[in-house]
Amino acid sequence: MGATKSSFARHLTALALAVLSAGYYALYIDAGFNFADDGNYAQTAYELFLGRPPQDMDLSYGLIWFKAGAALFHLFGVNFLLVKILFFTVITLTSVLTFYTLEKISGSALFAAALAGVIAVAPAFPATSFYGLCVLLNAGAQMRLAARMTQGTVLDGALAGAALAFSFQIRPDFGFIFALPLAAIVLLTFWPVNLGRKLLTGIVGGFAAIAIPAALLALVGGYGALVAHQYVDYPLMLIGLLLNGLKGLGQDAEAGATITVLARPGLDEPALAALVYAPLIMFAAFGTFAALTFKSRLRRDPAALAQSGIALVAGAAAFPHYFFFRPDLSHIANFMPGFVVMTGVFLTHLKQASWRPRAVAAGGGVAVAYLGLYLGVGLPSPATGSIGMARGRTEPFRAENGVDVKVAPAELEQLTFLRDSVTANSQPGDAIVCVPYCPGVAFMTARRMLLHNFYVDDSFLVLRPRWLPSAIAETKVARPSVAIVQDWAINGTEQSRFTNWAARYVDVLKDQARAQVSGPGTTIYLRGPANTPGPQ
Repeated sequence: MGATKSSFARHLTALALAVLSAGYYALYIDAGFNFADDGNYAQTAYELFLGRPPQDMDLSYGLIWFKAGAALFHLFGVNFLLVKILFFTVITLTSVLTFYTLEKISGSALFAAALAGVIAVAPAFPATSFYGLCVLLNAGAQMRLAARMTQGTVLDGALAGAALAFSFQIRPDFGFIFALPLAAIVLLTFWPVNLGRKLLTGIVGGFAAIAIPAALLALVGGYGALVAHQYVDYPLMLIGLLLNGLKGLGQDAEAGATITVLARPGLDEPALAALVYAPLIMFAAFGTFAALTFKSRLRRDPAALAQSGIALVAGAAAFPHYFFFRPDLSHIANFMPGFVVMTGVFLTHLKQASWRPRAVAAGGGVAVAYLGLYLGVGLPSPATGSIGMARGRTEPFRAENGVDVKVAPAELEQLTFLRDSVTANSQPGDAIVCVPYCPGVAFMTARRMLLHNFYVDDSFLVLRPRWLPSAIAETKVARPSVAIVQDWAINGTEQSRFTNWAARYVDVLKDQARAQVSGPGTTIYLRGPANTPGPQ
């Protein structure tokens, strides 16, 4: 009876967390129109909805992530609100999974709810909210598997295998990362109890249940090569981030590594600097604790040992993305779900190990201070998915494809200029150029994107040296009716302005244009209404 009451209370708490989160997000779901990240998702899903082959676009993430948006458009019609609902649904699922994972480990619904609440009120950056979902699906399933090492079933293994396969479909690098602790769990189950074969059967079956249908759809749809390339490209990208980030440590962003990244904050930004660097303390503390207790727990409690390893991987999974690549608040917010799980597991295991109360208090103090700082910085900021997105955004703005949002006065000026310039000088369905990163302009005007890359920066000079001559050739042939060039130092350096590193491309736009107009941070080159439709 007690167990039933405990289970009911756990589910009731999770439901309350989901309902309160939904009510909170509904307060500001119409705040802002991010024509970069949100626009990239919306336009990619829109192009898929219109029938553009996936292999005709350089997808920034796994295809299934964008297919979800295209499916919503097919079911309910093209509407930007559906995109925002999808983002916040993923965020809510992540918070609920965080609660269940930590409640199972700690046995305390209050402790789990408090930590899950941190990432609920200052959630991940909406357009990349799948980071946290991938981490929590794997961490939750694998910790369940680890807890049941002595009586695990095929179903336990299947859940972990399915979560891993799902991650491969969205971000293969997360798949490769979480394959490591899963392999370790299987090895451990062969030793104290011979459950390894049973669990391995479940893992392989669960993985195949997701991966095989996805592979067949890719082959039938003609984009099998695209998916295969992503499986190879993402681990190489992750290794590149690590090597490049290590190379760039201590260097000025202007004089930094070959592939430019945002500069890490210095003493002039103490709060952001603390958010960037403080997790290193927790990684060191948890790693040291795991090392010191390794032998004793291997004999006495291999399940807890496995959970420690999973927690470390969960905390570190999104670490390279922010620390080595883009150490800004948005990427820290993406990192937080995994870090919160790692912190909760660490504090629980520290307490269960009966260590000195001062060690437990010190660990708790560091965690509370860090999470409190994150809330203080992230809650009022539009760089996370918090209600800070709504601050100062009171002006209504409407455009095509269900864009009906509230924006700040400066945003209204820019968005109105972009919308009116595009609609006055092109026809619906025309393919336009929008660089370096503004595909949402095409979405809000019901246009197509000409170039295959919706995002470009100066790293392309190194990573994709053929991009510039290829884009020039394609633009010379297509002669787009509208070409938008934003003066955005996208990597925080002068070199990263499109007009600097891609000056040859801008010269082509100038040669083709009959006129040009300038607005807030933007120049638009106009050739007049196009005679040919966008890419099919």
